[in-house]
Amino acid sequence: MESKKKQLYENLRDLTNAVQVRMDNKTTTAAELDAIAEKLLKCCIDVMTITVRPVEGEGPSEKPSKAEVKP
Repeated sequence: MESKKKQLYENLRDLTNAVQVRMDNKTTTAAELDAIAEKLLKCCIDVMTITVRPVEGEGPSEKPSKAEVKP
């Protein structure tokens, strides 16, 4: 899991750097920027999925809280 997370962060950094270089040099087309943007979005979603996913046993309890128990 940690290696996957590390790889995703590296991909995100590399894609961000590529966009910055292309924009600085003005050597990119709109289609290339769209393709890079799609890759960035997918990478961000992958990172969020890994980061936000609850660890087994640490998520909300399946038991109702006292406030939810009806007499």
